[in-house]
Amino acid sequence: PKDFAKFEQTIILVDECSINKMKKYTVKDLEEKLKIDYIHCIRYKNLGKKSHILKEKVQVDKESVFVTLLQRQRSSQPILDYSHFMDRHKSDQNYPIPDIPNSQDSFPGPNPQWAEVKDAKAFVKYAEENLSEFKGEAMIIRVKEELPEISSLCSKLEWKYCHDDEVRGSESSLVIIYDFDHFSFESFTRAKHNLLIVTLSDKR
Repeated sequence: PKDFAKFEQTIILVDECSINKMKKYTVKDLEEKLKIDYIHCIRYKNLGKKSHILKEKVQVDKESVFVTLLQRQRSSQPILDYSHFMDRHKSDQNYPIPDIPNSQDSFPGPNPQWAEVKDAKAFVKYAEENLSEFKGEAMIIRVKEELPEISSLCSKLEWKYCHDDEVRGSESSLVIIYDFDHFSFESFTRAKHNLLIVTLSDKR
């Protein structure tokens, strides 16, 4: 955009980068017109894979500054511990804990909670009685079709309501996993402080 030329410096942040393809995450045609710096955030699955790069907290060379964040997760440590435990016990482990020197735990928080309800109507009643304090700060993640009762609840409490396939790039103080039939590391770790797993008693 033409307006960018008015700025002394442009910074472009690129998320979910593969560590072996850093030079591909650039915009060459813009570099001819603007002074650009890039911030490349390495994707979770690549953390710790190149131990020779990660030996120091900060490494500087002619083209880049490589920084290893000691605390790099959006989720509290209890949510991470639970999610890694579940992931380890799947037949296909997708998110092994990164082996990073001098890594620190994430911030503390409450343990994930479980609630069993009869159906969507019972869940709405439970949420109104117990979770209304999270107005504007929660997200319900589903794997099945959108339910009108829960859509109405989310409108009332200003919550997000999305499918498991739509969670990338999202996060929330409270995440409610509703009626899942599988474990999803991506969805469970959208929660920053509170994770609530809701199951239906009728399906037991």
